Amino acid sequence: MLERPDLLKDLVVKHGAKDTTARGTALAELDAMEREALAELAAVADAAALEAFRVRWLGTNGRLRGVMDALKTVPKEQKPAVGKRVNEIKAAIEGAFNARK
Repeated sequence: MLERPDLLKDLVVKHGAKDTTARGTALAELDAMEREALAELAAVADAAALEAFRVRWLGTNGRLRGVMDALKTVPKEQKPAVGKRVNEIKAAIEGAFNARK
């Protein structure tokens, strides 16, 4: 859900629900996302796959950008911790990508 906050917001509005799903699991979801990205990068075998990775994770419409946009849905009291973790993940993925270039 962190990738698509627009869907979460639409569901909340449509059903009059409260956004409680991502609140308790945001850090765990981010940790899983980092593991997924680094594992995907480790499996990259050629330049075309490396470029596909860059677009998927680091591009303008990539997964990291989606997470950054989703920060506005995080409760105010969790934003510092979640924001810090997002920045750490971004740095780790960018660093690993640049090492592979």
